[in-house]
Amino acid sequence: MRHLLALVSCLAPGSIAAAASAAEPPPPHAPAKKPFPRWRTNHFIEGALALNAPGVMFVHGPEVSYALTPHLRLGGALQLPLKVSQGYHCADPWLGESPCNFYSVGLRSYAELHAAQGTEADPWIRGGIMPLVHAPRAHTASTSYQPDLGFFASAGIDFNIGPVFVSLYGTVSAFVGEQAHLGGGGLRLGGQF
Repeated sequence: MRHLLALVSCLAPGSIAAAASAAEPPPPHAPAKKPFPRWRTNHFIEGALALNAPGVMFVHGPEVSYALTPHLRLGGALQLPLKVSQGYHCADPWLGESPCNFYSVGLRSYAELHAAQGTEADPWIRGGIMPLVHAPRAHTASTSYQPDLGFFASAGIDFNIGPVFVSLYGTVSAFVGEQAHLGGGGLRLGGQF
């Protein structure tokens, strides 16, 4: 009897532990990582106010980008004029009165950092450079085209809905030439694959 009691006392904890572990559900498997879209193509539109003088500028254009990593995207865009306010001039200490805003055509290139590409709401920041050519303004007699170099920084959020995305963002731009520095916002609408 003593041997039977000793045997039961040795086997009981193991039997109870085995029964308890059998009653627990198996651990959930980690969900497979969803691949994020590598390529994006979209159209952007931006409205900006001149920061150092009165004036408004609207630009738009096609844009394409590629995701190198889940957090880094490189891209480029063609910037085309949409509307420029007329009649405003900037007081420049070296140049005297000069136009604030021009009809500009240029190329943008940028690096964009994302928090979580492919999720429904994805915040991001970016910085870039844009070589431009300013066309003469309609109300001036000037026929010269002026090259310029601009730098920009933006912060925004992407809303991903399947293969479509919408971005809302704020942006600031600074220029080497006579173009007034700009601050404003924009919208991107496009597809991703």
